[in-house]
Amino acid sequence: MAAPLQVVVADENFSFASQRLPTALAPRPPEGEGAVGKRHAAFGYLQSSAAAGPEKVEGSKGFKTPNSPTTSYLLDPATVIWLRLPPPADANLFAALDRAGNRVLNAPRGILETGSKDFLVNFPDWTTDIELLRTYAEVEAFTARFPAVLKPLREYGGRGILRVEDGLVDTGEGTLPLLPENIPLAPASEPQNSAAPVYLGMRYLKNVSEGDKRILVVNGRILGASVRLPAPGKWLCNVSQGGRSEPAEPTERERAMIAAIAPVLLQKGVVIFGADTLVDDAGRRVLSELNTNSIGGFPQAEAQSGRPVLQQTIDGLYDFLAGAPAR
Repeated sequence: MAAPLQVVVADENFSFASQRLPTALAPRPPEGEGAVGKRHAAFGYLQSSAAAGPEKVEGSKGFKTPNSPTTSYLLDPATVIWLRLPPPADANLFAALDRAGNRVLNAPRGILETGSKDFLVNFPDWTTDIELLRTYAEVEAFTARFPAVLKPLREYGGRGILRVEDGLVDTGEGTLPLLPENIPLAPASEPQNSAAPVYLGMRYLKNVSEGDKRILVVNGRILGASVRLPAPGKWLCNVSQGGRSEPAEPTERERAMIAAIAPVLLQKGVVIFGADTLVDDAGRRVLSELNTNSIGGFPQAEAQSGRPVLQQTIDGLYDFLAGAPAR
């Protein structure tokens, strides 16, 4: 049997706490004849060195295994670095990762391109009405057409999202009139007339109570799904905003959606991603967000579904690196 795939997981400090990536991801040793030919991955963590910064991944550096935190090893040139970096993506850090000799998943350049909410405009067949908004006049025109949600391109985890309906702005903590001073359009460090988009405007979907479904995909294959439901009386589904998560299954439409989206992401070196969907006013699941930066939930998906999600993840990494199609 071939040597295990050596995977090193990195977070923003080039360390990875075991509680954030359970040791269940480390391979079980093969047992009996039935395990012959089974593919495994040896997971480790880059040594913590916040001061070292991006250079920590250049060349041959040490990493520590989850079960032997005091044992150091050298990164083989064939080592795969699996990025689990919380947003927002750091362009300078990713540039350093791009220069590293090791293979990096997802590809840093791919994350920078696909990890922003504005990448959704590439999939009009699978989204509700969306538009990139730069100015207050654009916000006013878009929200005059229908109730809308404004998602800041520079935020994540549900932070800064606004709902606009009937001339009122719901901040999640209170209601304000729709006025220029109540719609933040640029950080203080940037010129207010910047041409860069600030929000992704999206039609507000009245079926939000049916939840925001997260679909986990590795090398084009759906491995699991869960639905995040908003807290009573709320409209944000994020768990960080009080929502709760339950196991789910993808619909046929969602399977067709992933079949259309995954090849685009794979061409950009994005092998692992999460697709979020909401139920539109016609009762169909539509794409609401793509997550290509820090995708978790694999052990939970295995526990909820009873399927070998962790082994399927390892298989997906092997297949992608070998250039094999999704199975």
